[in-house]
Amino acid sequence: MDSKNAEAYNHSNYGDGPGLSGSVLQTLTRNDLADPGILGINAGAGLGVTVAYLSLDFSGASIVYTLPIIGFVGAMGTFLITLMVAREKVVNSMWTNWF
Repeated sequence: MDSKNAEAYNHSNYGDGPGLSGSVLQTLTRNDLADPGILGINAGAGLGVTVAYLSLDFSGASIVYTLPIIGFVGAMGTFLITLMVAREKVVNSMWTNWF
């Protein structure tokens, strides 16, 4: 019985990660429809992994550890670029509306 409780606890926590990340993403962008697919975060991760796979020489085990890290870096880079562009448009529109 004890292992079933631990398993249920683990399964309930697996849903917390995507829910929390979606909530943070929607809060940072101030958009209720924000989604990693819409903002291009998934594409940035895929681009990072593809470029790394084609340009770097991987040995057998190193590919398992490095490609997810490169995918994360590509996703975060895309998110930061998207956030900077969005913030710049908001700041520019506020500036022109005030003066």
